[in-house]
Order: sequence, then C-alpha cells, then structure tokens
Amino acid sequence: EPVVLSVKNSKDPWVNFGSSIPPEMEIHRTPEWNLAKLADSFHALTSKLFSLLKIDLKINFFREFFCIPDTQLAWLCLSQGINLAKGSDLIYASCSPFSSALRACAIKKFSKKPLVLDFRDAWTLNPHIQHSFFHQWIIKKQEKSCLKNCDHLILNSRGALKLYQETYPEYAHKFSCIPNGYDQLTPVKKNKTGGEKFQIM
Repeated sequence: EPVVLSVKNSKDPWVNFGSSIPPEMEIHRTPEWNLAKLADSFHALTSKLFSLLKIDLKINFFREFFCIPDTQLAWLCLSQGINLAKGSDLIYASCSPFSSALRACAIKKFSKKPLVLDFRDAWTLNPHIQHSFFHQWIIKKQEKSCLKNCDHLILNSRGALKLYQETYPEYAHKFSCIPNGYDQLTPVKKNKTGGEKFQIM
C-alpha cells in the first residue's frame, strides 16, 4: 500500500491533481519554494544589465551555481518524509528531479528504512544534459553518495544499466533495469498492410 509524499502546488502546468488519483490513495503534500522562478528572474535582470555592455549571457548562472542539483532543491519535505518513513516498510524515490534522491538518502539516515532509488533517465551519465564543470563536479559527488547510501537503484534501459555498472563497479550489485513502458490506451491493430495508416503514441 503506497503512501505518497509530493508537492502541494506543482509549478508544472501539465501536472494533474484531478480525478485520476484513486480516492483511497494516501497522499501527503508539502510546500516548495519556487527557486526556478527566482533564478530565472535574477537571470533576466542580470541579462538586461549585461546587454547594456553588449554581453550576451548564454548561461543562467543562478540555476547553474546556486540550484544544485536542480531548482526543486527547495521542496520542504524532510520532516514529513521522516515521519512517514518510520511507519513504512521502505522508501521509494523516483527521479528526476535528482534532489529527490538526496532527500530520500537523508530520510533513510533518520528513519533507518531501506531505500530504493529509481533514476529513470541517467543522472550525471546522461549525454543530453550539459552543465558547467563546477555543477557537474558537485552532482557527480552527490550521485556517488546516493549510490553508496541506497539499498537498490533502478535504471530504465539496459544501456544505462551497463554504463552505471562500468562507472560504479563497487555498487554494481545494487543495480537493476526496469525498462520504460506504456499503458495500452487503445487496442493494437495487428496484420496491417503496407499502405494503411497507423497510429503511434
């Protein structure tokens, strides 16, 4: 029986707080400071000032140097998380954001409960995400600490699993792969001929 801990008000417009959540589901919500808005506002102001000097700021320094590992770092859930974990069998944290992994490790430390981290997409080994050297250096240390302290890590592809096993051989025994999937919303029509249209999702 899952007990869910989440944010009180999501900043993401696509998040649905509506009727799709089963009424019997136990959900606890805690506040979060909107660091993303603050960092972006500071960046916009700084960019305007630098533009007067004909300098184009391509990097949001406030996100890159003050919001590590991410802007969800200001989710105020530690106290509630510890209390909920004490009455649970284990802690399961789904990423990203990867600040959730850091919080889950802290909750594990105080509650003494086993921790399963689900990275979904890779964290520091994701080739599609670029950070400054400073940011990358810090999150590399954070990632290694999380792998050391968790009891199990789930990755979403065999390629990611192999990459993490090669990068962190000392923790490889903790890793497993559960591939990405999808809910079948519409029946799949089989035996299509070459000229027919087909729907993908």
